[in-house]
Amino acid sequence: MRPSALRSLPRSFWICSRPAVCPLGSTARRSAAEASTRGEPRSWGSPTAGAPSATPGASISGSTGPLRRLTAIQPTRHEVSRTVAKTTKSEKSERQKVIEDIRRKQKSADKRQGRIILGVCLTIAAAIVIAAAYNPVRTWIEQRKYNGEALSSIGGPASSCGETITKDATGSGDHRATGEQITYDDAPPAFGPHWNEGGVAPVPMEDRFYTKDSRPELEALVHNLEHGFTILWYDETAADDSTMLGEIKAIAKKLSVSDTNNRLAFKAVPWTKDDGKAFPKGQHIAFTHWDADKDDTTKSEGVWQYCSEPSGAALETFMKEHPYYASPEPIGGYAGKQ
Repeated sequence: MRPSALRSLPRSFWICSRPAVCPLGSTARRSAAEASTRGEPRSWGSPTAGAPSATPGASISGSTGPLRRLTAIQPTRHEVSRTVAKTTKSEKSERQKVIEDIRRKQKSADKRQGRIILGVCLTIAAAIVIAAAYNPVRTWIEQRKYNGEALSSIGGPASSCGETITKDATGSGDHRATGEQITYDDAPPAFGPHWNEGGVAPVPMEDRFYTKDSRPELEALVHNLEHGFTILWYDETAADDSTMLGEIKAIAKKLSVSDTNNRLAFKAVPWTKDDGKAFPKGQHIAFTHWDADKDDTTKSEGVWQYCSEPSGAALETFMKEHPYYASPEPIGGYAGKQ
């Protein structure tokens, strides 16, 4: 076949490699080529199922030598666009499904976590309410069980308290302006400078029991000591213990039967870490009294007794050994038998 005849062949003859789109098989193409050399019109005929297809990369040889290789046909620009668009849409749909699934799972997890947090909060709130209600109720029960009992029967035995401690006292008649903060060396104080204001210092006898929120200032209570009061001080450990607090309240109630009997000059008050140093180790209760020689009140001393727990028996003995009238400025009254 002459080169001029080859050049007259249609382009699809050389580049077609797919039977599905190629109009003719390789045999038909050779027949068309031979017809062209004879000057006959080219007739490609109709594609048949059995027509062989051109093999990519194969070469055709003629009388003039080998021809160039057939190359695999590439998709047209429109075919590429349609294929990419279809793939992108499918992937987008799959991604959307994954995202929606993640969101659904996250929403479910958030709801579950919210329920857990709510449950924990409700449990904690209930525990706080129960704990807040428990101590007052327990204290009330503890106090009530001593109704009608003698003072000596309330709380622990007298042996829960140590020996009394004494120290020379100063400050009798040393009145300071109300509001002046005074530092006391002892924990708790049994004597010292103090305020002097009617209805404030000394503190009226009526109330026997105080909490940290209702307690008068130390400077006012020290004036009560000068007038013969015995004070029971309880630390923060005792304040947080419903049993001990109930016993202290029962003692205070027992000694509040009369506001005119000075023999019952008594107060139970808290001692906090803000007031000064702590009680001796293992001791949570302290009795204090400002003692003085009844024949010479200028001779006075402070008296302390520390206890590991409240003891009505120990307190009764303490108040008998250090009565209200054995003080620098006794408030009067009598020392009758309880």
